[in-house]
Amino acid sequence: MFKRSHAKRRSRADKIFTLINGIIMAFLSIMIIYPLYYILVASFTDPSIVASGKFLLYPEKLFLDGYQEIFKYRPIWTGYRNSIVYTMLNVALTICFPCLLLNMGKRGNLSYSADTLFTGVSADIF
Repeated sequence: MFKRSHAKRRSRADKIFTLINGIIMAFLSIMIIYPLYYILVASFTDPSIVASGKFLLYPEKLFLDGYQEIFKYRPIWTGYRNSIVYTMLNVALTICFPCLLLNMGKRGNLSYSADTLFTGVSADIF
């Protein structure tokens, strides 16, 4: 009537390892996430409150003047545009260049093709 599970039972050592591993991973996650959260909250808080160290988990008063000043600053938009253009070109070239070189494998140059397929640039050609 009832089917037996074919899964192995976990030993006591496995359970202890899983518990310790979970504690370590939770600690490391907090060590990584809290500073990022702190910076995010500090960006929405009045700089004088941040400098005095009066906030810990949430902003006492919403402060958006810093963001207004940044978005008025014209060179920031140039930086955004450059980042987007470089990223789009890099992705396009990284996808297209190995596809064009893949045909080399059909002509007997398989070693060159394998290098360029996975790295985007072949060191063996130079």
